[in-house]
This record gives sequence, structure tokens and C-alpha cells, in this order.
Amino acid sequence: MTLYRQLRSMQRMEHAYEDWRSYRDTMTSYILAHTGADTHLAIFGAGACNDIDLARLISHFQKITLIDSESESLKQALQTYQLTDYPLIQTVVCELTGIHPNRYEEFSELLLEHIRLFGTDTEEALLSETALSYLSDVYEHLPDRPVVFAADSFDYSVSFGLHSQLNNMFAWIWEAVTASLPHKSPSVLSYLAEQTPSLVKTTNDMIFHCTKNAIFFANERKNIALDTPVSGAMECILDVRERCPSCATAVVDWPFLPAQNIRYQMLLQTVTL
Repeated sequence: MTLYRQLRSMQRMEHAYEDWRSYRDTMTSYILAHTGADTHLAIFGAGACNDIDLARLISHFQKITLIDSESESLKQALQTYQLTDYPLIQTVVCELTGIHPNRYEEFSELLLEHIRLFGTDTEEALLSETALSYLSDVYEHLPDRPVVFAADSFDYSVSFGLHSQLNNMFAWIWEAVTASLPHKSPSVLSYLAEQTPSLVKTTNDMIFHCTKNAIFFANERKNIALDTPVSGAMECILDVRERCPSCATAVVDWPFLPAQNIRYQMLLQTVTL
């Protein structure tokens, strides 16, 4: 299994459905209370839907579209709620950022080959230069709108915990490959962080474009134990606030990994269009 696939497999959380029961009930109830019946709902970054109860939603909405980059996660969602082949649920597999898996595979292999050649004696500056050259090519050639849904395709859209994942994979690969090196320059991670606001804005442009009535954003306002902001999530919070200063807000605790005491304070922003 490649490094990229190993990291992706680590994102699958075996006990999330059980651990997030209360959070899932709260978020689902909020959606149901603030949407009209017999309408079309899109869930961006749906994954396995451990944070949204599809079984409760199907009796309310006329159609639900689940959108995610991982087909296996979407299949798992339908299996969990026993909705496989349910006619009113549509799944769409796509990369919202326009960065496709082969790019992550190439990046990890590029770095690993460098480490294989030079080992821990590798010149960190040369490795950083190699990484930055590759990454600049990726980001400079991203499409203006990677995913095209028609205007007003959906009556309502949901984006829960999506934006913190939009631009984390390259950084995760970099940290995994360089973990054993004695010295690491912050230049690669700094460059990646600089790209996040643009990716967040492009993604939100798309969500606003294809939604007719209202959008529900929920982002990690902070890691409660560490009291630190979360990259990608904070950029989305600020972007939504700039677009819609008067949007309704609420705060919900998310027991992300209760066994490890990792909890997030989620800021729920409701944008009425």
C-alpha cells in the first residue's frame, strides 16, 4: 500500500458512528428544523455520514445528494443506514479542490525516492526545494472552478467539518516523510498554509453558486483541549462571515476522538440566500 493510501486509511474512524451519536442527533435536528420539506439537500464532504443521520433525513427531503472524494466512504454511508440503491439518494464522487489522488501519490513517491537515495543525510534545503517546485506546479495549475454544478442545483447545502480537510493531505505526507530527519524547514508547511484561503474561497464560491435557499456550514472553531484554531476551518469561518456578516450562528461540541480527549468546538453558520 502506498504512503498516500496508508494515510487515507488512517482517516477512517472505526467508532465514529457510536462516538458521535449525540453530536449527530444535534446536527440532524438542526437541519430538519431549518429546512423546508420535500426539497433537495446536498451534503458536501459527506464521507460515511457519521455526523448526519440519513435515516432521519430521507423522510423529510425529496432528494439527497451525497458528495465526497472517496467512493468507499459513500458506500459505507449507504450501508450504515441500509439505504443502498435507495432511489432518492444520489452519490457524486469528485475532488472539490481539483487536486486529484495521483498528485498526492506522485508527491509522496517524489519525497520517498529522495529519502531512499540520501537517507537521514539528505540535505533538507534540497528536499524542501524539490517539494516546493512540485507543489507550486500543482497549485498554479488548478482550475478556477474544479467542480461545476448548475446554479441553484440544490435547495439546501450542508458542509460539516469539510474545510479542515481541503488542504491537509500534502502537509500530512510531508510530515510523515520527514519525521525522521533531524532538521526541517517550515518553508513547505508555510507555503501550503498560504494556499488554504484560496482553496476555501473557491470551494465556497461553488457551494454558494449551486445552492438556492440556505447553506449550513459547521467548522472547527478550536481544538478544545489545546485551545488552538484549526487550519482550513478558520479560513472558512472568516470567509462566510465576510460574505454574510449577519448569518445565524451556534456553537456545538464535537467529541471527535473521546478516548484521546480530542474534542472540537464547532461553529455552525447558517446562511440564508
